[in-house]
Amino acid sequence: MTKKKKTYIIVSSIFLLFIILDLILCYFIFFKKDQVETKKYQNKYIKFEYTDDYVIEEENDNKILLGRDNKSGEINIVITELDDEILKRDNGFIISTALKKFEEENEDYFSNYYGKYEVDKYEVNDFLYDDGKNQIDLNYIVSNNKLVLISYVNENKYFDLYEENVLDIINSIEVL
Repeated sequence: MTKKKKTYIIVSSIFLLFIILDLILCYFIFFKKDQVETKKYQNKYIKFEYTDDYVIEEENDNKILLGRDNKSGEINIVITELDDEILKRDNGFIISTALKKFEEENEDYFSNYYGKYEVDKYEVNDFLYDDGKNQIDLNYIVSNNKLVLISYVNENKYFDLYEENVLDIINSIEVL
């Protein structure tokens, strides 16, 4: 075999190897995206689903804290049992009272958005606050004799990237 043929075969083999490696890389990048599984959580007050890339960092009957890493932020779920006197008030009063407490404790944050939407059988009151560095999304649900707050806190630059995880929890929530 001539030296020219050997060089041609080696160059062709290397080129073919690069094509095969590119195809494998494309498969993993475009076709086999991270497959995130869903976990179920339930305690005596609430149940919901969340992606398994989050972990429960703290939990008791009235508070669940989910986290992942510094970029993904925190998801907090706080359940407050409402007494009969409070339940005589309308939901707007209950939520505005809870929101007033948040605003007093977080004077650096300014209100950025307010909206209401329906999820399954629940009306969700959604409030977005910003302090220039972080955003906090507060989602209130009043159901049965409970006020449920699902909050998401993250840096502004990562907030939109991971907000969908909060929406997944809200869409699967059931107040017991």
